[in-house]
Amino acid sequence: MERKKTFPAFFKYMTLVLVCFATTYSMAATKAYDNAFSPSCTLQSDDGRILKGHVTDEMGQPMIGVVVNTENNMLKTLTDIDGNFEIKVYDNTVLILSFIGYKTEKISVSNKQEINVSMQPVSATIDNVVVIGYGTAKKESLTSAISTLDSKDIARSSAVNTSGAIAGKIAGVNSRQSQGRPGDVTDIVIRNMGAPLYVVDGMQVDAGQFNNIDFNDIESISVLKDASAAIYGVRAGNGVIVVTTKSGRRKTSSTINVNGYTGIQSMFRYPDGADAATWVRAKAQSATILKQTNPYTPEDLQKYYDGTEKGYRNFNWKKFIFDTAPQNYIEINSTGGSERMSYYAAMSHVKQESIVRNYGHFERTNLQLNVNADIAKNLTFGMKINGRVENTHHVAFNSYLSGNDAYWTAFYASLNNEPIMRPYANDNPKYPAVCRGIYTNFANLTYERAGTDKDSWRIFQGSLNLEWEPLKDLKLKGIINYMVGARRHNMRAKGYSLYGYDEATDTYYEAIRSNSGLIQRDYMNEELINGQLSANYNTTIAVKHKISAFIGAENYLNSYPNLTIQSKPETDAVKLLDKNDVTLMNDVGDEKSARVGFMGRFNYSYADRYILEFSARYDGSWKFPPNHRWGFFPSISGGWRMSEEPLWQKLDLQKYIQYMKIRLSWGILGDDNISGYNANSWRGGYNYGTAGAVMDGAYITGASVRSLPITNISWIKAHMLDVGIDFGLLDNRLTGTFDFFRRERKGLPAGRYDVRLPGEVGFSLPSENLNSDLVKGFDASVKWTERKQDFSYSVSGNITLARRYNWNQYKPTFGNSRDYYVYNARHRLAGAAWGLVCIGQFRTWEEIAEYPVNIDGKGNSTLRPGDLIYKDTNKDGIITDDDQQAVSVLGYEDRNTPIINFGMSLSLEWKGMDFAADFAGAAKVTHIFNWEQRFPFHSGNSPMNMLADQWRLSDPFDAGSEIIPGHYPTNIVGNAGHSNYRFSTFWMKDVNYIKLRNLEIGYTLPLQWTAKLGIKRMRIYTLMQNLFSIDNLGYYNIDPETASTAGFDYPTMRIINFGFNLTF
Repeated sequence: MERKKTFPAFFKYMTLVLVCFATTYSMAATKAYDNAFSPSCTLQSDDGRILKGHVTDEMGQPMIGVVVNTENNMLKTLTDIDGNFEIKVYDNTVLILSFIGYKTEKISVSNKQEINVSMQPVSATIDNVVVIGYGTAKKESLTSAISTLDSKDIARSSAVNTSGAIAGKIAGVNSRQSQGRPGDVTDIVIRNMGAPLYVVDGMQVDAGQFNNIDFNDIESISVLKDASAAIYGVRAGNGVIVVTTKSGRRKTSSTINVNGYTGIQSMFRYPDGADAATWVRAKAQSATILKQTNPYTPEDLQKYYDGTEKGYRNFNWKKFIFDTAPQNYIEINSTGGSERMSYYAAMSHVKQESIVRNYGHFERTNLQLNVNADIAKNLTFGMKINGRVENTHHVAFNSYLSGNDAYWTAFYASLNNEPIMRPYANDNPKYPAVCRGIYTNFANLTYERAGTDKDSWRIFQGSLNLEWEPLKDLKLKGIINYMVGARRHNMRAKGYSLYGYDEATDTYYEAIRSNSGLIQRDYMNEELINGQLSANYNTTIAVKHKISAFIGAENYLNSYPNLTIQSKPETDAVKLLDKNDVTLMNDVGDEKSARVGFMGRFNYSYADRYILEFSARYDGSWKFPPNHRWGFFPSISGGWRMSEEPLWQKLDLQKYIQYMKIRLSWGILGDDNISGYNANSWRGGYNYGTAGAVMDGAYITGASVRSLPITNISWIKAHMLDVGIDFGLLDNRLTGTFDFFRRERKGLPAGRYDVRLPGEVGFSLPSENLNSDLVKGFDASVKWTERKQDFSYSVSGNITLARRYNWNQYKPTFGNSRDYYVYNARHRLAGAAWGLVCIGQFRTWEEIAEYPVNIDGKGNSTLRPGDLIYKDTNKDGIITDDDQQAVSVLGYEDRNTPIINFGMSLSLEWKGMDFAADFAGAAKVTHIFNWEQRFPFHSGNSPMNMLADQWRLSDPFDAGSEIIPGHYPTNIVGNAGHSNYRFSTFWMKDVNYIKLRNLEIGYTLPLQWTAKLGIKRMRIYTLMQNLFSIDNLGYYNIDPETASTAGFDYPTMRIINFGFNLTF
């Protein structure tokens, strides 16, 4: 309990210290800066002439406070409020202009009398340096496939997490946002290889840490897509995402920046349930066809169409459950530096409400402090601190009463309840009514009636580093990283009471009562310690020979004890756990993990034309038995800069192609995340409570052997090959990359099923490293950038195609040729779904009578016009499972990231106005319709289009009336076993879409206006997300990114925000 109180208090004090530090330093540095560089202290000599100049930013706005200095440091001044300056110069004077966050400009004066200078932000020129594994490198020296994203592109998003901010923006990254719950993440994988490794400021972290950084604090993201990731060894088999947070710059004045927005979220798409009239008509038609007593009359149906009479009014459950919801964000940061130190400090808060009415929210507060300082000659100290508090709050979910979770229950209620039902007895909000189920009446799903669920995390991550340069070109570095997290989850679910209404007596009565309340507490503490030692050596020999070498070692120790307790009290009045009510207690104990690695890299470049790089890592993992614990992961890569060849210059190709480089890389990467295997699997053991015996008339609980120890399994090894090309054309205004890749993973776990053990032992042989799989494809990116005076623009695009294959399998055996055809996975596309091929629908009764193939297995006696026709693949005259094919169109996968992802971006800047748009799209992904999307009346209601657009009787009360064609077969109650609903191509879509993911429009006010208020820069903007989509699921009103086959998962959000940026 003491720790629980201390941890939040730490953050409160930390926040106070951070704000005070940032403000104090900002004021002091600004004052010193003003004193040092005030125009009044301009130095002038007796000779020379006065040069006038005008300085503007990238949007053509005058820049105040730009330092104008001569190369010899003898003369300096500052630009005034209009961006103008005057300075005494000579013909041979070279001026240097500098400003925080902008590229330093060097200008030769010659005999000029006036000059105009347009300064460019650093983010626009930072592409030359790329963050790689354990260091940085110039882009021209890279021999690997590494994609980067800078802070400007990352920040252009309304997402609340990092994965959502980068989706669709990076070549080689496949993404899919299958849900949009508050705080939900976007699925991110590199080249469809699986979950990547995340590295934040040099520390390997999990996806949760990566996603819950405030992405506005990120300077850059590098994606290591090929063998370059081998230097991370143990967990790099699926690629690595390297995050670098922002740091201050030295010799810059202190600034304070404020960024905030507020906006509204609404559903991007979500199926509409049928209205009461459509539903009643479909029900009446079904009863007519089945020759049952019809529960409705034509007069009843007309009353439902009118919708005015009590008892015949439609109730829209979708509108009752869902609404628009706010989303808010605010951040303040301060940055600056002197000659010997720099800092960046930030604090932010984001809150995203649920679109389910009064149901819940996600909120997170982040703190970031990065400091670098010279503490002695050749000795630099660095500190990075990140802290966050995140809370998820929603209505409680009672697992004793309902199915999946709280949000699933709310969305299920939108289709489970019939449109003729109403949530309250006699429409009195004090009395929730009996509907389809005791847990699907949304009127009961409130904090007051259902209870509360609060889940919170408190995270602190700190990093200290010391860098020493004992010799020229040699740097020694030591880093220690520490992360501690605490989770506290408290859920108190209540029982339910549902009511009825007696109209005769005008009284309410309790129809159903459940006292099945539930209390659950989860406690988890996570601690991670990481230490790194490294040495870097960079030198140039005889001008043309450049050598870079790196060696290092690091270790990780992680512990994560957690405890879950659940109780079922007799009454909702009980708020605390009681030992007599406990129904579940799961104590995981102090789980630990440990990894150790030794790594190295050597890079050689000759004349900046021929580049060769070797890297390797020797890793140990606690997971494996001692004789299989260590693995060696090497890589080799090379590059040829053709554009630097003398022949290239001689042929004058430089006029057209300024940059051309060919790359080749190969390596072996490791993965110790083995399915079905944990850290204790190599030990023997017993399962307590799984056996027993009667002794002396009493049953004695015993234990059974868990399984054979797994002593001969080790690393999965990923063999990676990449061939790429980088180019720059037309004065490097057009740049791009193209990469072909192939990854084969060897050593996937599988059992030797041809070696059998007696059934009496109760288990089979353990898995070994026997199988393999393959991913291959290509990714590419291209960007055009141009600037003409006050107008600048850029257009870029990227595409990734990555196909997964099952590759070599251990001794596959098949009973017959069909089993071989269906189940042989060797060298086949992964994720293929097998089903029937729908080739049409019957149009008339005559066509059914004459059709030669037995579709329904009953001589077509159950078929009607509109029913589905299947391909008789084996030509035997009857449709059976033997007619199934790989119907998910070339193996497209329905629950993974798409085979093809692509993105396009456009940005424009003119004077103070800016515009940017990001489009993200995908292809080769299958959406499968199931449950409510396939079977009519599966719950209570069905989607509107299913009931309205079916093959239907013109008169629902006359079975012989004319049949009107539609899209769906005729909806008949209880007909789920009919041939129409077999798994077939009719119930799937090969989805292709392109979404306008982000749209930002902003305006920066003229500096002349804002400077009078003490504001260096003021910008107002609107930032929108998921405005529209062009796809082939619009008819079904389903989000093309959803993975729910039933269609009622929490959809992605359409968001419209309005915000501001202020710089002081």
